[in-house]
Amino acid sequence: MSELNQSILRQLATSAKDDIVAVPEENQKIVSVTNADNGSEMVASDVPGESVMSGVIGNGQISKATDNYFASGSIYMSQLNSTFGGGNYLSSKYRGGNVPNCQYNNNVPTGGQIYFSNFRGSTKTIYAYCNGNFVHLQARWEIYGDTDWTSQANKKIIFSGHAGSYDTNPALRINNSGDLNGAQVELVGTGTPRIVGRPGNNGGGAGNSGLHIASAIKIPDSMWNGQWASVGIFGAGGGGGNGGNGGNGGNGQHSGSVRCNGWFCNGTKRECNGDGGNGGNGGNGGSGGRGRGYEWNGSVWNLVWPGASGGNGGNGGNGRAGNGGNGGNGGGGGDLQSYGSGGGGGNSGNSGGYGQQGCGGGPNGGNSGNGGNGGGPGGGKANYSHNGYRYQ
Repeated sequence: MSELNQSILRQLATSAKDDIVAVPEENQKIVSVTNADNGSEMVASDVPGESVMSGVIGNGQISKATDNYFASGSIYMSQLNSTFGGGNYLSSKYRGGNVPNCQYNNNVPTGGQIYFSNFRGSTKTIYAYCNGNFVHLQARWEIYGDTDWTSQANKKIIFSGHAGSYDTNPALRINNSGDLNGAQVELVGTGTPRIVGRPGNNGGGAGNSGLHIASAIKIPDSMWNGQWASVGIFGAGGGGGNGGNGGNGGNGQHSGSVRCNGWFCNGTKRECNGDGGNGGNGGNGGSGGRGRGYEWNGSVWNLVWPGASGGNGGNGGNGRAGNGGNGGNGGGGGDLQSYGSGGGGGNSGNSGGYGQQGCGGGPNGGNSGNGGNGGGPGGGKANYSHNGYRYQ
């Protein structure tokens, strides 16, 4: 990228979006700005052949910057040593050795003649300032791009926004290969950043993790163990189980009577009314609540925790039949990183009425209600692949 007017770009980074709260430091050089209107697309993931919706949404913005060392003034060997290390000779500071091999250090040669002026605008770290809203944001593809992410430069993500997910993907993905050749990856928060998984659906759906880690990454305890009121990374709660359906009511036996029959009642006659009726159907179980987590409303991420619904009442039986049992109540969704509650069992149907012996009908016993579904598991704070891990 050609040399940019830093004051104009800094105004862009601070005024283009309403809630920008983190911008590059004055001595850094802004090298790119990505806004919501050009940042959300189908991109590759760490899973071969998989494409997922990722990127910048709402009022999101990503600004990348470099250290921009030795931008002006004299350059001394002591400064180069304290910045990049190596001995008191320039040949110890080729790009790809002590100086990270990345596109922003292309003025530093990998061998041959080398001059102090080659180090103007050089960098050790590529900074990424993430403000606003994001969906399944991926460090390799949206934040940095493949070239910067896999370079030898250190990467520091300064996150002050909100990240969630539309589907089973995490809210933020730290892709593999960010820590190649000893590069350090770091994630810090400023303002009130929150990275939250998608809540589990009712019926026992699993909550999603907030973060996926596939490269070694430094995350301070202040962000890793943050509280909701300030800052943090959270897995979503599991969905509550649906309540069980109520049992059907028992069929009624037919009523009737026995009367005298023949001379001087020397016999009997049974008369049946055919009024037993069929038992009522059991009520449907209530729907479980969704887990607690982030849900996009079209402009911002909202923390949602929809409640469960009660079971429906059983239907009445015909004639002398029993009513169906009430459905069980749905279980509540789980809090962040917690299991949802199981749904309640449905009630048994009522027995049908007894009738005249020999008139038929029945059986009059009500059926048992069905058991409720179990609640789903909450998502972990993070899950891992490719030898990724978190340290502080």
